[in-house]
Amino acid sequence: MADSVSGQTVVDPKGYLTSLGSVRVSSAAEVSDIKKARTLLRSVTSTNPKHAPGWVAAARLEEVAGALPEARRLASKGCELCPGSEDVWLEAARLQANMASSRSVLARGVASLPRSVRLWLQAARLEAPDAAAQSRVLRKALERVPDSVRLWKAAVELAPEADARVLLARAVECCPQHTELWLALARLETYANAQKVLNRARLAVPTDRAIWIAAAKLEEAAGKTGTVPRIIGRGLSSLVTNGVETDREAWLAEAEAAEKATPPYPATCAAIVEAVVGSGVEEEDRERTWLADAAEASGRGSAATARAILAAATAAFPAKEGVWRRAAELERTSGDAGALDALLRRAVTYCPQVREKWRGDGKKRGRRKKRRGGPVFCGEGRAPIPSYPPSAAAGDFQRVPVHSGPPPRDIKRENCERSINRPGGEPKPTAVTHNPRTVGALDRDKGKSLSSPFPSLCNTRARTYTGRSAVADGGQGKVDRGRRARRPASAGGSIRGQP
Repeated sequence: MADSVSGQTVVDPKGYLTSLGSVRVSSAAEVSDIKKARTLLRSVTSTNPKHAPGWVAAARLEEVAGALPEARRLASKGCELCPGSEDVWLEAARLQANMASSRSVLARGVASLPRSVRLWLQAARLEAPDAAAQSRVLRKALERVPDSVRLWKAAVELAPEADARVLLARAVECCPQHTELWLALARLETYANAQKVLNRARLAVPTDRAIWIAAAKLEEAAGKTGTVPRIIGRGLSSLVTNGVETDREAWLAEAEAAEKATPPYPATCAAIVEAVVGSGVEEEDRERTWLADAAEASGRGSAATARAILAAATAAFPAKEGVWRRAAELERTSGDAGALDALLRRAVTYCPQVREKWRGDGKKRGRRKKRRGGPVFCGEGRAPIPSYPPSAAAGDFQRVPVHSGPPPRDIKRENCERSINRPGGEPKPTAVTHNPRTVGALDRDKGKSLSSPFPSLCNTRARTYTGRSAVADGGQGKVDRGRRARRPASAGGSIRGQP
């Protein structure tokens, strides 16, 4: 706000609002509380001047009250009286008005506490964004504190790749018990040197599973996926020998991490699952536990881990249709058509009783693929699903014959034949009552002799049946419409002229 020559008041709206934002309005209660706290902290620092938290609290109280010069004075006095406290030096450096003053305070602090990692790291942060100056501060800190993992990590992050390799080589010598440094060095080395580094790490830290998992990932990255299961198996045996308990959940979490890594390591994931999926699980609980683990892994987006768990389940329970269905559902949602087709073919070799149902599922999928113009699988344009497993030479399976039971019984026909052969020779009337022609023929034969078991044959005016009667045919009531019964030649005459 300013006055012009003409006497009018000119107001800068932006500056005015900014100045209002910096004004702190304290109520009477707040002022009273600050006074009480100031009195209390003055008593603390006067009765126990070597108590560093009292000086830090007094400096922060003055900062809240808006008295920054007094806060700096109290922090500096605390540094003089408590030179062995990291918190007092850090608080004094934070309250300084400029970077130069902060550097000066931290320089005096690291002189008093040369092995304070926090002071060295704060001094390095003050040199940002000059990476060279930060590296100089960290190298000087490593000369004083060579066994600090935090300092080594900070120095490696700022160094280029060539210098980082040299720094890590020195770091693993100074801190041989820290696995992270070994793994970082192995990532920067070539394949052959990385193997040597991991072997040294295995000897230095024999109880950490991360080293064995890193070795498996190294082999998979080199294209040697066949050695990955062997490395994981050796790692488990070595850890058990060194007294490490196999934590099944932790290993499965490592498998999911290997699947989701960049780049992913599916072979390592499958090898870990195969090695630990049955660890600590009772025999009767295996199916339920494995299916639950697969569902949880699939829900977290770890399809490869769930696939490996279901592969172990299908290998342990090949005759369980439900296990195959869960595996097929996973392939249908997260896999491709080729993997699903191969899984269905394996399923029908072990569960031939549901072969037609699996075949129908495959044909439906094949029709959908055909409508979309994609490749067709499982019965549409490809070889049909076999009705029995292939030979041992072709697919390493035993030949299992398809079950062929007795033919289905025709209960209705058996009952009809039983009624014909019973004493008396009269068939059950219900056997032919469903045929209107048969019913009419039986009504016209009332009062006539039933010496024949087929009364309708005695009707001279009705069309006769063939050699097998309606009763013998199981009540079907078949009528011979193309031929009339003829009288024997010895009797003469025709049927129509018979008395």
